[in-house]
Amino acid sequence: MKQIKIVFLSCIILSICWSCGDDPETSLPIPDPPSSDTTIVNPDTIPEEPLPLSIAKGADISYCTQMETEGRLFYSFSVREAQECTRVMKDLGMDAIRLSVLVNPVDGYLGLEDVIEKAVRACTLGMDLMIAFHYSDVRCSWSSQSIPEEWSTDSLSLLCKQVSEHTSEVLSALRDRNIPVRWIQIGNETSTGMLPPMGDTDRNSEGFRALFKAGSQAARRIYPQASIVAHLARGFDQTQCQEILDLIDSEDFDIIGLSLRPSKEIGETFRMVNGRVYRTISSQEECVEFTFQNMDILYNRYKKNSLIAELGLPASTEVASTSLMHTICNKAKESGICDGIFYWEPQTYPEWGNDLGAFLSNGRPTTILEAFE
Repeated sequence: MKQIKIVFLSCIILSICWSCGDDPETSLPIPDPPSSDTTIVNPDTIPEEPLPLSIAKGADISYCTQMETEGRLFYSFSVREAQECTRVMKDLGMDAIRLSVLVNPVDGYLGLEDVIEKAVRACTLGMDLMIAFHYSDVRCSWSSQSIPEEWSTDSLSLLCKQVSEHTSEVLSALRDRNIPVRWIQIGNETSTGMLPPMGDTDRNSEGFRALFKAGSQAARRIYPQASIVAHLARGFDQTQCQEILDLIDSEDFDIIGLSLRPSKEIGETFRMVNGRVYRTISSQEECVEFTFQNMDILYNRYKKNSLIAELGLPASTEVASTSLMHTICNKAKESGICDGIFYWEPQTYPEWGNDLGAFLSNGRPTTILEAFE
């Protein structure tokens, strides 16, 4: 009889604990599944990672040393005296610098020694660095790709070797000076390929694949922790971006770099992905919307984040461009798949030859760059 009472009291106490505490099903330890368990976890049930608190805020200031030689001065919002261009960018809220590198430029600007000088400045200020290879003696764009004068034009294997050697030479020089590099871009706006005719995507897609791989593998040998960027023009063009990225082996790039120059794209037509519908860009805002929509499409296909590698807005319409710049920065942060924004040559202005810069001819910044503060 005494034993029955003890059991009865134990049941009452246990039931009270259950009612006042956690659900016993969640309180009890869950046994590990047997080694033979072949259950596949549905990715859709895995909680998403939190959105990044910030993105890289950068500038491509590749031409700043040339402008300094010409006597141009640069100012920030908060400092009245002129300062070195990289310091100005940091004062304006930027934390990253992108530097283009050419093979054998006639005037030396954007060549190896010039790149090292600017990279040292960025490193000294604690800014992240992107090195953008053009594999040319002059700056390349999607509509203008050219092969270095001293490189081979009739042997793909030799050209791949030259790409590898040039990549290794530049990056080794930076590594030897203890300069960290966060991103390495292989080719510039490679929407039509690189190093034609060997790497022209219309005539030699396999050649393009091999040349990109040569650059990527050389970069990984020198800076194995750096992210490899595949850079494309017309960031809004869903079909063209996929056609080019499909030609690059997945292991050869980590991030998709897109160019965004909304004012230059008005009137441009592109084909929507997986369909026959063509769209025409009717406004700057629409170009921005399509570009971020394309980031989503590209992420779903390649599972790789994007960044805006080259951004330019007209300073002649400063108020409208300032508003659009804030929109772009907010969209980048909210997307969760855009790693950063690099404004292309913001220290320039129309009188210097760039109508998409963010400075005035007196060397002072416009309000366009306030979004980076």
